[in-house]
Amino acid sequence: MVLIVIAAPAKGTTFVNGNYKYKITKAAAGSKAGAVTLVGPVKKTLKAIVVPDTVNIGVKYNVTAIGPKAFMNNKKATKVTIGKNVTQIGANAFAGCKKAKTYVIKSAKIKKIGAKAFNKTKKGAKFKVPKKMIKKYRKMIIKAKAKAPKVTK
Repeated sequence: MVLIVIAAPAKGTTFVNGNYKYKITKAAAGSKAGAVTLVGPVKKTLKAIVVPDTVNIGVKYNVTAIGPKAFMNNKKATKVTIGKNVTQIGANAFAGCKKAKTYVIKSAKIKKIGAKAFNKTKKGAKFKVPKKMIKKYRKMIIKAKAKAPKVTK
């Protein structure tokens, strides 16, 4: 019997999975999932941006952050969905995404939304967030420069 052990990529390694590029921020250990930051799309022509809960490259990683300027000036996107494991959104992450009308935030764990993350986005965009997070997220989204956002459950 031959046992092949696949080593998990080290912290700081970048890789592509599907339509997105990721950077490992915490290496996976044994059966414990690691953590990655979504650093951007492979192509800026995505109409629907979906930040997954996890990615699997032989080893499972939770997508815990969206990097600074990850989707900046994406002119095509009309809808953004943010996965349940995201804890922070980087500065200018969605700045200039003028056509995005709807942002669905599944995570109830977001601790930080970076400066100008929603700067120059569509006025009156809808943000669907977990019910218990409406008040907290509304403050964070407005502080991140969203214009007249409609934050609902």
